[in-house]
Amino acid sequence: MDGLATRNDETRAFSLEERSFSRGELPCGARAGDYSVVTPIARGGCGAVYEARQLRTGARVAMKVLHGTLAASPKMVKRFLREIEVVRRLNHPGIVEIYDVGELADGRPFYVMEHLDGLTLDVLLRQEGRFSPEQALDLLEPVCSALDAAHAAGIIHRDVKGSNIFVSRGAPRKVKLLDFGIAKLMEAEDGPTGFTTAGRAPGTLTIMAPEQILGGPIDARVDVYA
Repeated sequence: MDGLATRNDETRAFSLEERSFSRGELPCGARAGDYSVVTPIARGGCGAVYEARQLRTGARVAMKVLHGTLAASPKMVKRFLREIEVVRRLNHPGIVEIYDVGELADGRPFYVMEHLDGLTLDVLLRQEGRFSPEQALDLLEPVCSALDAAHAAGIIHRDVKGSNIFVSRGAPRKVKLLDFGIAKLMEAEDGPTGFTTAGRAPGTLTIMAPEQILGGPIDARVDVYA
């Protein structure tokens, strides 16, 4: 009996499947409304992105789902829904298009967007090395155009960096500005810094303007700085 009790009390590391389940990750074939998960694409601080298929048409799409560990936080759910609101305000070829919005069976929100075939600018730079001025301008011009549209709509991106710029494969290259998850509306919302923890401004330190780092009032110039 003592030996049995000892074996039952033994601890072990979680398996990969158990860790994925605890984080709320979706397995291949999981259903989300009218969509079926094909494979994971990327995982960020707020949500995971999956390749998916629309069951009715077979169309290939991308689906972003809020992390399971964040779903219990009303603030994080609100921020995720704000991202959807922000992107849907914009209709620009340099900003990803959202097709559909829904909830998983566990209540987590998700949204469906166009599927992009390519890689992010930071990965492209590591693969191809330094660009010529002409190549750099070809990539930066559509990013600036997308930011101009966002700013005209009263939206500050707040996280313009290589990993949030997507470049399609083939020629001509299409460039998309991604991840409006910490975007700020230039209208009154939740105080001067929006969805932040007190004393901590959201963003990526290496590309943040000084006023953004300090958590003070910001405007579209922080995106120009980035």
